[in-house]
Parts: sequence; C-alpha cells; structure tokens
Amino acid sequence: MEKKYLCPKPIVNKKETASLNHLTEQYKKLLEPSKAAKVVKKAGKLVPAKVKKAGNALGAKITEQELYQQAMEIISNGFKVVEEQVSKYTISEGMIIKSINKSIPNAD
Repeated sequence: MEKKYLCPKPIVNKKETASLNHLTEQYKKLLEPSKAAKVVKKAGKLVPAKVKKAGNALGAKITEQELYQQAMEIISNGFKVVEEQVSKYTISEGMIIKSINKSIPNAD
C-alpha cells in the first residue's frame, strides 16, 4: 500500500493571506524614505552645485586629515612600545650604575 501526500486546498488560507498582505504593507513602509529624508533631499536640490562641490571637497579634506592624524598617532604609539622593549633588553640597570661610577672620580 503506497501512501501519498495530500496537498491542502487552498495551500494558504484566508487568515494566512491577510497576514501576508499586512506584513507586505509593513515591509513596504519600512522601505520608503522617511519624511525627514524627503525634506533633506528637496533642500539638497535647492543648494547650488558650486556650494555642494565645495562642501564635498571640505568633507573629504577633513576626512583625510583625521585619517592622517589617527595613522600618525598609531605609528607613534607603536614606536613608543618598540622603544620601551628595546631599551629593556639593551640597557640593564647594572650597566647604568657602572657607567655612572666610571664618570665619578674617586668612586670606589
């Protein structure tokens, strides 16, 4: 005896269809730009092209400057750490004391 799968008819009932429609409408609302975004877009159209270009260039310069500053801070901090490690392993406290004692006359 062979069993067959009985497919329900209809596959999606009225309640499920209503739920899907409601979720679809909510999703569409989420995709729409907000009122604030629409106002900003309209205001952007009123700004002259020269002003936009200057503003974009200024924004890029600030970004480049900030990026350069952050990179330099990271590099300097890296050198500081390397310098500390190198000084630990190359100069011992005993070597410093010997060097000082040699420079002081009549130090025994």
